[in-house]
This record gives sequence, C-alpha cells and structure tokens, in this order.
Amino acid sequence: MGKNLFLDAYAKDEEDQEALRRKGTDDNLKALRELEKKNICDIDKSAGFFGRIMAELFVCREDEWAEKLRKMGFYFGKFIYLMDAYEDIEEDLKQNRYNPLAELYGQESFEEN
Repeated sequence: MGKNLFLDAYAKDEEDQEALRRKGTDDNLKALRELEKKNICDIDKSAGFFGRIMAELFVCREDEWAEKLRKMGFYFGKFIYLMDAYEDIEEDLKQNRYNPLAELYGQESFEEN
C-alpha cells in the first residue's frame, strides 16, 4: 500500500479527495459483490477488496498520517473480513450463502491453519 498518488495528483481540496475516496470505496464494494455473486472463493482477493474499503475509511484527509492510516485500515479490514467469514462459515453453508472459506471448510486441516 503506497501513497495514493491519484488522490494527491488530482484532488486539489478535501472535497475532491473525499469524492475520489468514495468512488474508490464504491468500486471495491462493487467488485466484492461481483466476486460473491460469482461464488469465487479467492480469500486474498475478497479480503483485499474489503481491506481497500477499510483503508479509505481510516483516512479522513491526505496528510502526513494518510499513508500509515491507509495501510493500517487495509490490513485491519482484511483481518475483519476473514474473522467474520470464519465465525459465520457454518451458518453460511446452511443458508447457502457466500463465504470465501467454503472450499477450505471440509478439509481436515481447516481448524489447524
């Protein structure tokens, strides 16, 4: 996660930056929904989309803290997404809902990894 050069280069004020962050969040949410709709169990990809959403939510303005907050939000978002998937796996399978861990759940080593 590097500095968001797109925001730095094109957003002249905080309103512009917020609009670009919102668009990035919307784009990642749309991509995550599409992955779920297609039932693609790519853990890193799905958690990454949610991580990028959280990364932007952690940044309230582009200042000296933005890069670190964005990185922290990204990894925290991935962690939340995966912990939620783990917590919900049995109910999701019963209800025939998407869960990125579904393919791994039946494996003997599921609880060990």
